Amino acid sequence: MANEELLTQQTGATQAARLKSSINLAEQPMVANEVAEVQTASPVPSEPAPPTKRRVSNRQSRRRSEPAAAAPEEPPTVRPLPTDPRVVRRVVLAGLVAVLMVAGTVIGSYLWYSRDDAPQPALEGALAPVEGSSVLIVATDAADRAVSVGVMTNSGSEQSSVVLFPGALLIEIPGFGTHRLADAHVLGGVDSVRHAIMNELGIAIDGVAVLSPGDLASTLERDLEITLSSPFLQPDYNGAVVTAGVGAASYTPDEIEAMLVTVGTGGEIEFVQRQRSVWEGYIAELARTPGLVDDFADEDDVGSALIKQGLGAERVTTTVAPVRQVGVGETQLLGLAADPAFFDLHFGSIRMPLDPRPRVEILNGTREVGITQAIAGELIEKGFWILRTDNADRSSYRETLIIAQGPGGQQEAVLVEHELGYGEIVIEQSASGSVDVSVILGADAIQ
Repeated sequence: MANEELLTQQTGATQAARLKSSINLAEQPMVANEVAEVQTASPVPSEPAPPTKRRVSNRQSRRRSEPAAAAPEEPPTVRPLPTDPRVVRRVVLAGLVAVLMVAGTVIGSYLWYSRDDAPQPALEGALAPVEGSSVLIVATDAADRAVSVGVMTNSGSEQSSVVLFPGALLIEIPGFGTHRLADAHVLGGVDSVRHAIMNELGIAIDGVAVLSPGDLASTLERDLEITLSSPFLQPDYNGAVVTAGVGAASYTPDEIEAMLVTVGTGGEIEFVQRQRSVWEGYIAELARTPGLVDDFADEDDVGSALIKQGLGAERVTTTVAPVRQVGVGETQLLGLAADPAFFDLHFGSIRMPLDPRPRVEILNGTREVGITQAIAGELIEKGFWILRTDNADRSSYRETLIIAQGPGGQQEAVLVEHELGYGEIVIEQSASGSVDVSVILGADAIQ
């Protein structure tokens, strides 16, 4: 019995201690995210054990204390706007900096414009017609090369001029790259010759007239007197044979045509000077007999009409464009010399109005052969300067890209888009420096 009483007393003491501990825990508030841990004694088998508390992980729901009574809400405090000028100034400056940072992020490396959103170009007067008129005169040889090329300009009733260009002139032939001017006719016909001259000089050429082999001789009805400044030498199996000497002499139509289209043993400079002598005599004969022009051109042809118009001037001069030697290939290679006064004198009335001319490169991003030649011709007609034509990095572009090389080329890009009527304008922040606009032709350029 004594043992039973002792056990009962111990059990009662234990329960009292547990009850006191529970009361103390209930009186202490629990902190959010805090885990409570209670040590328990081993339960006595004869009596029911109190509930045991376990450690609760942060990922599990936790026991929370009873919610405290909600405190009465206080009205929100409204801070007055600063009135100190120094504070206001700092706030404004901070706002401006934030705006500039956002703007810089939006701009990025490219600015894309749709055709509807792009700014409209200032076209008034930019693409106006030129004052004078001009015609391209080309004489070809048996190999279909443009061995003699001249531009007749008529700026009024008093005077017209014919400026000759040597066939060895190294020039950009749009759609084909850099070649001799004589080869332009072989590569793309008379249009390539015309566009090459227009592109190089920035002038308008309204019509063309082509003298094929035999045309010049057939149009002449009699011998003509030609004055040569250097002898015309042709190679022979025994050496060079003098076909024509220095000075004035009378020559048959066949001899005159041979002097016009045959290089001979002299250089390119001597050749173009001899051509000048032939053209002077031939143009004088055409002026005396205007009907001869119709023998190598249709009566309704623009070139024929323009030649007749030029021949009607009081004075017709013939000269050679200033050139310089730029290299040696199978023959001499020549380039145009820098002589602004000469070109202003002879081509001032037919210069394209775009000044300065936008510099453009055209890259073929399609599988269409010859498309760069056609597009380059369209832009040259409007006064653009085509510096390069080539293939793009791939041939699968769907839409034409008109890339302004730097923000300064945006206006030029808009002008290009206006002329083409298609394409998407892109502004490249890092300008190439060599061109103002790069055009990558896509499938929308194929018509």
